[in-house]
Amino acid sequence: MANTKIVLIGGGSYGWGPSVVGNILSNEYLDGSEVVLHDIDADALELVYRLALRYTEATGAATRFERTTVLAEALDGADYVVVTISTGALEAMRTDLEIPETYGICQTVGDTVGPGGALRTLRNVPVFLHLGQAMERYCSQAWMLNCSNPLSTLTRVVNRETGIRAIGLCHGVR
Repeated sequence: MANTKIVLIGGGSYGWGPSVVGNILSNEYLDGSEVVLHDIDADALELVYRLALRYTEATGAATRFERTTVLAEALDGADYVVVTISTGALEAMRTDLEIPETYGICQTVGDTVGPGGALRTLRNVPVFLHLGQAMERYCSQAWMLNCSNPLSTLTRVVNRETGIRAIGLCHGVR
């Protein structure tokens, strides 16, 4: 696996970044891979990148980390693209919960089903289509490993509307 290129879209996520980096570094089959962290938030990306370098040093892994805010650079030649994004971040999710609540609809989970899941889907579908289309251009043979909710809907749209192979990975199921 030494020549494997893994891209983490949402690589600046404080919630996802450290755990995905840790998972990659703890997997002996991925040792020696190139991992590119990509995010639109350069400051958050820099923090997770520095943490990845510290993890790498502490584990002695041969894995190499890079970071970029340019999607084309990140995807170029990738073998796997792990997506861990939430379009609009927590502020948008707040409205996913508050708007339905205004109409008496309380949701236990507002990111996968019900009105909150529908709102999140509407926000994320264009982003996932863009990612799938960019993958067709820069890494057409890569697998998209989607960890973003609503998982099924977003994975289905990539498989249905692009030539990219995508699979959904629920972080709640081991």
